[in-house]
Amino acid sequence: MASTLAAGRRAIVVVPEATPVPSTAAAIVETFGDRAALYLGGSKRARYRMWLDIAAGRFDVVVGTRPSVFARVPDLGAIVVSRESHPAHREDRAPYYHVRDVALARGRSAGLAVVLSAICPSSEAAALELSDVGPPGRRWVPVEVVKPGPEGRAPRLVQGLRRARRGFIYSPLPGYGIAAVCLMGGAIGEGNRTASAEFNIWVDPEAARLVFESGLPLTQITIDATHQAVVPVAHSDSWASIGNRTGRIFADLFRYFARFHRERYGWDGSPIHDAMAVAHLVSPGMVTVQHYRVDVETTSELTRGRTVVDREGLSGLPPNATVSTAVDSGRFIALVDEVLAAFP
Repeated sequence: MASTLAAGRRAIVVVPEATPVPSTAAAIVETFGDRAALYLGGSKRARYRMWLDIAAGRFDVVVGTRPSVFARVPDLGAIVVSRESHPAHREDRAPYYHVRDVALARGRSAGLAVVLSAICPSSEAAALELSDVGPPGRRWVPVEVVKPGPEGRAPRLVQGLRRARRGFIYSPLPGYGIAAVCLMGGAIGEGNRTASAEFNIWVDPEAARLVFESGLPLTQITIDATHQAVVPVAHSDSWASIGNRTGRIFADLFRYFARFHRERYGWDGSPIHDAMAVAHLVSPGMVTVQHYRVDVETTSELTRGRTVVDREGLSGLPPNATVSTAVDSGRFIALVDEVLAAFP
């Protein structure tokens, strides 16, 4: 960075997030003071004014998130992408660009130095076979994989911790960090893939059984509930006329999907299965639920993939899931309308 500025050129440093302010951004501001601009968040007016100041050449270093990679910096000499493998460098909206690709394209067209900085580069960056620059004489810490002991206290791990001044322990615990699971799958009554099994569970009942036996807080949205919220085909006309691209695409997909339900059930409409799992989370109370014991059949030739919902407690086993039994269909359809209207 210092060599770029010493040569009379300017630089852009792209960081993945604005809050909290990354240490890279803080270090650059501390080093270069008023010569550095932080293009991180703020009101639309403030960002616009900052963008004009950047284009006018008021700053030698611009530090910002994704949009800053497009900044019109006069006499630009270098672009640095900090933490290149961070997922926030990828834009999820059209035109779906990645900061890395834009930086490299600007580098090729304008003869800029482009630095992709990361502790662990992404597979895309590694495939580019770029020059690898690292601190001279770097010493890698020893890494040892040990078998777990009682309560995860492997003897070798305990010995190592007693000797080490510093260490990093990676212990992948199944389900750790998952607050709850809300899935759409299974049925209390009949299935839709076989007479007993709903499609999502039927595809991999062994995996489904692991989820239901995980002990995690779990909500199951069944097709018994989703079939209570059948949206008429005629309603799709309102989505197509919202005036956005999402509404038109969603309406076309819905009409295509409705053909299956017309042929199978004779309905003039279709449920929107998976969306109900999300709706239950964002709008509590829309779906009526009860606590039941749910087990997944994995061996029977006739009922493989069935979710056996013990509504009467006949098994004597404790409940392990919250299961949908009813839904406010009008409220659900209104939520779908609202969400579709919010998209471009």
